[in-house]
Amino acid sequence: MQLAAMQQSIQGLKFVASSSLHMTVAFIGEAKQAEEERIVAAMQQAAALFDPVEICLGGLGSFQKAKVLYCGLQSSAEPLADLSSTVMQCLREHAIERRTLSGTDGGQKWFTPHVTLARVKAASAWAAARDWMAEHDRDTMELAPFLISHIHLYESQSGGRYAILHSCSLTRACSLRERQLLE
Repeated sequence: MQLAAMQQSIQGLKFVASSSLHMTVAFIGEAKQAEEERIVAAMQQAAALFDPVEICLGGLGSFQKAKVLYCGLQSSAEPLADLSSTVMQCLREHAIERRTLSGTDGGQKWFTPHVTLARVKAASAWAAARDWMAEHDRDTMELAPFLISHIHLYESQSGGRYAILHSCSLTRACSLRERQLLE
């Protein structure tokens, strides 16, 4: 079973193209082009602290405020939560703040590792979205584990597509404790 195989045409839902499916570990929001260099430096700094991690997706959910349906994790989210908080810390060190739907948050208060599957385009589509999630939640438990070996800076484009602007390999150069001792 693959995530793309679960997607179908449901009025009021816009499924993400299979080529644009990705795991979100940090959401920055709209960034100025001048900030890109600092964002990349923060990503490189964070990526150097982590080894690749194997995860297994499972379980469907929604972010109602953002009007998003997602697939979460069935394996421990701790390695990704650590990666997420480190990326956010590095972004703050490079003077980049996380933007939310309602403005600047200044930090990430919670973290839900997820792959966005669809966007709810009409309030009337939430009933169909709940039915779809109930029908396919069990299917997500059959997804094969996979290795996260890179983090990417994505640019959101029209039509629910994403373009990779920069990639960093997870290649731990030193431990977080070693990094703290060096500072």
